[in-house]
Amino acid sequence: PVRPRPRVLLVDDDNDVNLLLSSRLAKCGIDVTYAPDAPQGLRMACRDEPAVIVTDYFMPNGDALYFLTRLRTLETTANIPVIVFSGRQLNDAVVQDLKRTIRGRQGASHILQKSGDPSVLFDTLQKFCGFEPSSIRDGPAH
Repeated sequence: PVRPRPRVLLVDDDNDVNLLLSSRLAKCGIDVTYAPDAPQGLRMACRDEPAVIVTDYFMPNGDALYFLTRLRTLETTANIPVIVFSGRQLNDAVVQDLKRTIRGRQGASHILQKSGDPSVLFDTLQKFCGFEPSSIRDGPAH
């Protein structure tokens, strides 16, 4: 069946990030589902088959690399694009680990820094979900 609205899975232990991004993306016709950690994110990715996953790097119960490795081991989630959206600067070794091929599949498709201006994230999501990015730039970023 064809899904009328693209779906983004947001995996982040900060619910404020969820509220901000969900609100802004809903204005563009994007459905957002939310998981507070990697294990729950993996279950939701298997069940919901999102168009793209946005995940924080540092989370309880497994970081983004743990999550990405688990996603790539399952056929239903092996090809879902993953954007790592971190509030902290990641060192070069971590970035290389995130971008490496995992079980023959692409690692993280993008690694972005959280900031007060989420426009880079929205521009990246637009490539996967096909919405009009200007429609989410109405409100102030937190």
